[in-house]
Amino acid sequence: MTGYIIAGLVIFVLIIILYFTAKVCKQLQSENFELKEDIEKQQKTIADLLRHAEEVAQISQDKGKVEDAIQNAKTDEELVNIANAIIGVNNDKLPKQTKKR
Repeated sequence: MTGYIIAGLVIFVLIIILYFTAKVCKQLQSENFELKEDIEKQQKTIADLLRHAEEVAQISQDKGKVEDAIQNAKTDEELVNIANAIIGVNNDKLPKQTKKR
């Protein structure tokens, strides 16, 4: 009879251990999911920052070219052409908007 009691107690203790182990496992899964979402957000932010850095580098390079072109311009017409080219490039960068009136 005491053997059954001991076996019952062992089974009860094992069930409690299994319950808490499952609870901890579920909590860890939830934390892992949240961490995975955080990592994905950080990767997107890093990609955005990299793209921005590349755009800034391109702007800096273009600025140097424009400065050289302005310094090498010999006539007012060449300066006007450079200004028109800058305006055209900037207009191309603006989002396309439809005017509703």
